[in-house]
Amino acid sequence: MRTLTDTDTDMLRAARRRLAEHLELRPATTAEALEIAAQEQHQHDALIEAAVALESQRPITAGECVAIVDRGPACMELRRTESLAHAYRHRRAGDLRQAATVYRLRADAWRRVASMAEGEAYRRTEAALRARVEFYSARVVAGK
Repeated sequence: MRTLTDTDTDMLRAARRRLAEHLELRPATTAEALEIAAQEQHQHDALIEAAVALESQRPITAGECVAIVDRGPACMELRRTESLAHAYRHRRAGDLRQAATVYRLRADAWRRVASMAEGEAYRRTEAALRARVEFYSARVVAGK
């Protein structure tokens, strides 16, 4: 059975790993941050375009169905299949819009980094990671 101390130890290990990864990086320059923001915005725009394209496809109407196949079971089956495809397209469009939101938020974050003094976001992140390591170190020591 896992205890709270085990969980704290796992969290400390993860915090130390994240801090080490962060220290291997260097602060982004303003130009780099703006370029990354533009790339993220481009991904957002592409996903929104794909979602709009999926949503613009409409299901087949009864008149169109009769023109393709004669009345009867074949027409009903065609419309049923088309309705299922239409529902799938709308669900997929919703998934694309949700993924696009992630890219938009990333772009906003990189624009904020670009607006800060160079290295400010890096220093803030490092301070937060060091505080997390200290917090879990104290909990592990207190739990033993």
